[in-house]
Amino acid sequence: MMSAIQMSGIELMLFTDVDDDAGETLRNHAGQFDPIALLNHRPARLDPLEEARGMGFGMGEAICVHAHPNQHQAHDRFGAPTSMQGQGPEAAKAALASGQAKALLVLHERSPDVEALLNIARRQGVPVHEVTQRDLWRMAHPGEDALPEVLTLIGREPSAEDLDSMLARGGTVLCLDGVAYAGNIGFSVRTAEVAGATGVVLAMDEAITGRMWKDIRHSSMQATRFIPVLQSNIEATVAAAQQAGFRIMVIEDVGDHDLQEVDLTGDVLMIVGAESDGVSQTALDAADVVVRLPMHGFVPSYNLQVAVACACVEAARQRS
Repeated sequence: MMSAIQMSGIELMLFTDVDDDAGETLRNHAGQFDPIALLNHRPARLDPLEEARGMGFGMGEAICVHAHPNQHQAHDRFGAPTSMQGQGPEAAKAALASGQAKALLVLHERSPDVEALLNIARRQGVPVHEVTQRDLWRMAHPGEDALPEVLTLIGREPSAEDLDSMLARGGTVLCLDGVAYAGNIGFSVRTAEVAGATGVVLAMDEAITGRMWKDIRHSSMQATRFIPVLQSNIEATVAAAQQAGFRIMVIEDVGDHDLQEVDLTGDVLMIVGAESDGVSQTALDAADVVVRLPMHGFVPSYNLQVAVACACVEAARQRS
């Protein structure tokens, strides 16, 4: 079946219930059409439970739109990502056996098999977080039809004794230079965690109060359970990062590089500045590269959450 819809002034041709022969014909002649989408494509060579894989998107190119509501189409474009989350008892058992289990999320009410795994985790010193069914559902990666009984954090240590021990692990570290609002900090922590960062440094002179930590945890969607978040000052942070061999990237409107031009693989400290004052001079002086995000509107700057998201997503993309 063929139909057409308008998307931002572009006519998208939709073909539903497409078999192998018809799909191949459409791909071979895709240049003669506007962008094409194949809905509910079920190639005969694939198991009917498997999803048709995507082929990119562009003018005159065919794309496959997933029928499964829980499947992320972005996985097709960038390849299957390496996840720090294991789902189900078998994944937890394997991670505990290999020493890669770093935290477990389980329901308050659980099966004897899961309870046995928790006993192993506690003996190994692995943190166990008991959550509601809603919390477990919110944390579970898409892809499973049934809610897993247990979720396992794999690989990344969720805490660190100090800045030096966290930097010794290498990878991507996000530094918030003077950021004051708990909502912005919490969002940034969540973004860094999802992107697979090693940890987050809050470079600020005043000590964070207990109430502020609570607000940060809440606005991070409790991501603070799965990634180290340490407080320091900017001078100590850049000095420790340089000593550990990290490259330092700053995002500020005085930058002369595009984000995509910068190598974010390896050990990188990414610094984003405060809400009103931006990045400190200390950070700018220590930077190996200063990046400027494109801005074309009247308002002179983005919210810092945009800078954090752009940097973390680009780092994750380069590492995938």
